[in-house]
Amino acid sequence: GQKLLAKKGDFDQMTNILAAGGTIATLADQDAGPRGQFVDFFGRPASTHKAIALLAMEFNVPMAVVGVPRVGKPMKYQVVCEDIIDPQEYEGRPDALHAITQRYTSALERMIRKYPEQYFWLHRRWKHQPPVKKSKQPQAA
Repeated sequence: GQKLLAKKGDFDQMTNILAAGGTIATLADQDAGPRGQFVDFFGRPASTHKAIALLAMEFNVPMAVVGVPRVGKPMKYQVVCEDIIDPQEYEGRPDALHAITQRYTSALERMIRKYPEQYFWLHRRWKHQPPVKKSKQPQAA
């Protein structure tokens, strides 16, 4: 069976499921707010949820980036696995969290490019942007 989890506040339930050997599926294309992991998405920085990569690394579980595009009418779909990400490939890398997050975001982008008319474009994917780094140079008077 399946159990739906809330977008917020269910991280502990996700860890419990993985600790028990279960599987979770997430929708990973929403803006993650100002504290998200910023990765490239269609050439622009996009705040992306880092919990997905954190869970994969913590529990050493692979991530499958999957889509279900419509391939015919009526009601004909195909399950497509765009990438399988093994967190062990990133073990010991200081940028592992960013690299895994970028990799699954890039896989999602590839699927969207194949079927752009089927992607749900209504949310503000680039709502939050990385903070602008302030220059240490004094301003001219």
